[in-house]
Amino acid sequence: MEKMMVGIDLGATNLRIGLVDESYRVVKFERSLTRELVCDGDTLRALGECIERFLDGLPAPEAVVIGFPAVVSGDHKMVRQSPNIAGFDNINFADGLSSRLKCPVIIERDCNLLLAGEIYARGMEQESVLGFYIGTGYGNALFLNGRFWEGADGAAGEIGHIPLYGVHERCGCGNEGCVESIGSGARLVRHVKETYPGEDVANVFTAHPDDPFLDAFLEVLAIPIATEVNLLNPAHIIIGGGVAAMQGFPREKLEKNVLHHVRRPVPFETLRFLYADDNPQASVLGAAYYARRYIHSA
Repeated sequence: MEKMMVGIDLGATNLRIGLVDESYRVVKFERSLTRELVCDGDTLRALGECIERFLDGLPAPEAVVIGFPAVVSGDHKMVRQSPNIAGFDNINFADGLSSRLKCPVIIERDCNLLLAGEIYARGMEQESVLGFYIGTGYGNALFLNGRFWEGADGAAGEIGHIPLYGVHERCGCGNEGCVESIGSGARLVRHVKETYPGEDVANVFTAHPDDPFLDAFLEVLAIPIATEVNLLNPAHIIIGGGVAAMQGFPREKLEKNVLHHVRRPVPFETLRFLYADDNPQASVLGAAYYARRYIHSA
């Protein structure tokens, strides 16, 4: 019998779940609102019920892998802190769901799964690639010399929580002055509500291209990218997330800002910018690819 994987991308807005076969074909896919999952307070039970409904009538999967916008423990079992979604902190989802679903459950930072999908699709398994995901928060993933860099505690790549000098806004993580506090989708939404009441944030780059806030916003996004490029000298960087996928997002201006801060002659001359595939199923494909790598290397 063919071995299937369940991949789940649990974002601040949407929950995407897919059943993926051994050829990395999505056999079944569903999307729902994350708030429907967290509204009753018991997120472990609610997530278990959600997966059971999805799998109703289907064979048991080889494994389930779930991506959270959070700091995840080094053993891939517990969400340590999720700054942009309430109700997930300090919960051992892996053991709790594994006993319920009767299969291995692996949890991971969502950005690592997104980057895993891009790496598989582009055949970059032996490259050094950095992923930057600008959505509700500012996510990051590091794939170095053919493997993900997780850090001593599983918390590597929290680029959204680099402190900025002179910034004093409170971040969802509890610290003050994080990049994410002024360089994220959440901050962009707040700006649109305050400056252009009633307008759709999705149109802000096309409707207001000369807004000085947007120029400053792009500079804030660029500095962490340039910093990490100067530190790690990757072959490629991949930029994705809901903000980067918005209509009229000024890619050329962002790249110019990044390169302005990148060291010359290298990595300035060799850096290659790529953009994530705007495919709603990309994250579940990445989850399946990641899960197979994780299981076979264990």
